[in-house]
Amino acid sequence: MEARVGNKFRLGRKIGSGSFGEIHLGTHLQTNEEVAIKLENAKTKHPQLLYESKLYRLLQGGTGVPNVKWFGVEGDYNVLVMDLLGPSLEDLFNFCSRKLSLKSVLMLADQMINRVEYFHSKSFLHRDLKPDNFLMGLGRRANQVYIIDFGLAKKYRDNTTHQHIPYRWAVLAPKDLREKRIKVSSFKSALELMEARVGNKFRLGRKIGSGSFGEIHLGTHLQTNEEVAIKLENAKTKHPQLLYESKLYRLLQGGTGVPNVKWFGVEGDYNVLVMDLLGPSLEDLFNFCSRKLSLKSVLMLADQMINRVEYFHSKSFLHRDLKPDNFLMGLGRRANQVYIIDFGLAKKYRDNTTHQHIPYRENKNLTGTARYASMNTHLGIEQSRRDDLESLGYILMYFLKGSLPWQGLKAGTKKQKYERISEKKVSTSIESLCRGYPSEFASYFHYCRSLRFDDKPDYGYLKRIFRDLFIREGFQFDYVFDWTILKYQQSQLTAPPTRGPAAGTSSGLPPGLTSMDRYGGEEDGGRPPMDSSRRRTSGALENSSATVRAPMMPSSSLFGQSAGSSRRVTSEELQRSRTGSGLRNSAMVSTSERKRSSSTRKQYDSAIKGIETLHVSDERYHHH
Repeated sequence: MEARVGNKFRLGRKIGSGSFGEIHLGTHLQTNEEVAIKLENAKTKHPQLLYESKLYRLLQGGTGVPNVKWFGVEGDYNVLVMDLLGPSLEDLFNFCSRKLSLKSVLMLADQMINRVEYFHSKSFLHRDLKPDNFLMGLGRRANQVYIIDFGLAKKYRDNTTHQHIPYRWAVLAPKDLREKRIKVSSFKSALELMEARVGNKFRLGRKIGSGSFGEIHLGTHLQTNEEVAIKLENAKTKHPQLLYESKLYRLLQGGTGVPNVKWFGVEGDYNVLVMDLLGPSLEDLFNFCSRKLSLKSVLMLADQMINRVEYFHSKSFLHRDLKPDNFLMGLGRRANQVYIIDFGLAKKYRDNTTHQHIPYRENKNLTGTARYASMNTHLGIEQSRRDDLESLGYILMYFLKGSLPWQGLKAGTKKQKYERISEKKVSTSIESLCRGYPSEFASYFHYCRSLRFDDKPDYGYLKRIFRDLFIREGFQFDYVFDWTILKYQQSQLTAPPTRGPAAGTSSGLPPGLTSMDRYGGEEDGGRPPMDSSRRRTSGALENSSATVRAPMMPSSSLFGQSAGSSRRVTSEELQRSRTGSGLRNSAMVSTSERKRSSSTRKQYDSAIKGIETLHVSDERYHHH
């Protein structure tokens, strides 16, 4: 075995041994921190290191429980890397001529009872308590007692019901106990085995969503208490996608509106992806706003959404499943930032180096969500950048109109339903689809459909036509979305009269991460619909806990008063924010209006720059 472990640690001299194998001194390659490295032959008849590592993770965070740094396989060895501890109580007992004072015994007893109590609180018995299995710490923790060696531990009760194991006669020597120790497979589930620990850094919390691939849980960083989203996928699934998706997130890392990956790895029977916790999806917010969004809100969203798609394409990938569920708002300071998620159907469309485009093909199956799929996708043509943008256009019209003409069509089978959607979509002209709305939306669709298969879209042009419309309408880019107004109005029903609004926040639904990954082709979702528990567990929409002003919010915006101001926002101001200035319908443009338009453009550009440069702090991506 080489002198490297887990690509992080240097293997040093042997400092101990036992029936299971050896313990070596180790050093972290970057920090030079000394660690203990436990080695077990992977071919041993009764391996126990994996089981023991699971128990250490279950107990992680308890006082007097050593931290696990890494577990894995290196060559022919199972390897467990842990905190380096001091001498055992057996060692110290021998050093003290095999007798301890009453004072020392009582001081030890208090800590030792605490360790056993904590072990029992996690529903396990140790079953091999002895002086060798209590160690003292090192350095600042030299007076702290640690409990170790969980190879004979046994679960004595159910986690949830606390149902105790049945009474039995058992007269077995320690050797026999070791032969009959509880095996990993006897746990009810891998999740129970993990016991709320992921990657040795995160605590697994309640489920906040589910889908065909698995589940999403709320999680907490053990050291910082930061809340995260933890995505779980059964490692034995027929079509695993979490590893592929984690690689795409890593590729896109650092881009505005792309959630950070905190960790990816395997825990028990699960592939696990730990990511930023985000706010509600645009589908959630659309429903909260009675399934219709104002022109102002749609245009503020459109600018960010085009940016997200452009960035995705710049990394040589197509998303292929754009829908409102796959755009989420952030939380806290980033509550007004749009995030793009769910890369399970993404596909590389060109070579990274040469930019050679994939070839044109036909007779392809529908991939994505039928409701938002482009016409060419329905016709079986290989997707390219133009198709993502056409899908985005359908999302914008869905927000404005409240529904699309091909929704609600009935058919006997899914295939027939997709055919009916395709027929309706092909027969609906762009002018008919966009009738009653500004001509810029028709221009958007005409441009998308004019693109050839391998054309690079002019994203700047598409953003520009919407920005010009925004300015012409007299709107202010103040991050006051429709849901912001509704939440403000709700808060006034219960808030004290002197209380001012929390400026510019956009999230208020129970937080979650993703619209669950689905398999391609459904009209209402590219994959089967996720569990209704996602973001609905708290019932009615609540006000966001974030009270930070929106980043780069202009001083002239609706909620632009200084933080803590008790000034009331009037209903007239709310209405102006929603609809824009009443002057915009005037046939003549006065000098003051021209100045106002110029000022609005500058304010718009400043606001856009602000939101797009609000980068999420990068955290290293871990995979072992």
